[in-house]
Amino acid sequence: MATQGFAAPEVERVYTRARELSHTIGDLPQTFPVLLGLWRLYIVRGEYAAAGKVTEKLQRLSECMPGSQQFLPAQQALGLTAFRLGAFADARAHLERAVDMYDPGIHGPENAQGVIGQDPGVASLAFLAWMLWRVRSRIPTVWSLPCILERRSIAFDEKEH
Repeated sequence: MATQGFAAPEVERVYTRARELSHTIGDLPQTFPVLLGLWRLYIVRGEYAAAGKVTEKLQRLSECMPGSQQFLPAQQALGLTAFRLGAFADARAHLERAVDMYDPGIHGPENAQGVIGQDPGVASLAFLAWMLWRVRSRIPTVWSLPCILERRSIAFDEKEH
């Protein structure tokens, strides 16, 4: 991936083979990074329908593991895919859920699974801001980024006290 990129044919072969092997063990937590890699490949390629199918599996898998670190990246993937498919309300809901559930002690970059070098809280806010900016003429003001950041700031303050 480092030299060819996320969408390289070699990357697809590796992830496809890993997914085939994971079918033999079932929907275990170890399959999550494989699905996340496939999702990333499809998003980068612009294959949003295929990415949508993978996000359904990511969501199902993350919901089977309550309290896991994998729920946040699943919400990110669902939000970005929904945005690319034009489902803006769904995109907003998933990305806001990712922002709301972010806890640096649990989800910080040193603890992030499958997202190398990226703080999932910062990334979720960035994706949400980008989505809101792109569709700003179609959304009510209650969905504005300052409102979301204010809610998030209040949530951080409550956790510290």
